[in-house]
Amino acid sequence: MRVAVYTVHEYWYQKRKWARLASLNNVVDDEHGNEVELIDTIADDKAIDLEAWVDARTWLLGCPKRLVGIAVKRVNGIPLNNADKLYLGKWRKREQKRLIN
Repeated sequence: MRVAVYTVHEYWYQKRKWARLASLNNVVDDEHGNEVELIDTIADDKAIDLEAWVDARTWLLGCPKRLVGIAVKRVNGIPLNNADKLYLGKWRKREQKRLIN
């Protein structure tokens, strides 16, 4: 019994000794040689990909034609009719739900 207790104690002692936790606030070098905190290197699924966001062609490929027409009306200052307003509202709610979840 004492041998088993000693073995378990020795196991956890070694585990504690070798398992050193790193703080997320530690500063490390990234692949470009810049210093960043570890917490800034964690991937975020909900983060906006700025390069794709700026590239309007990527967005337009997946966008319905009617929504593009509504955007053109808004840019040109043409008032939207009720059907366009409802359609635009539906798409806004859908995108907000997708970003929240």
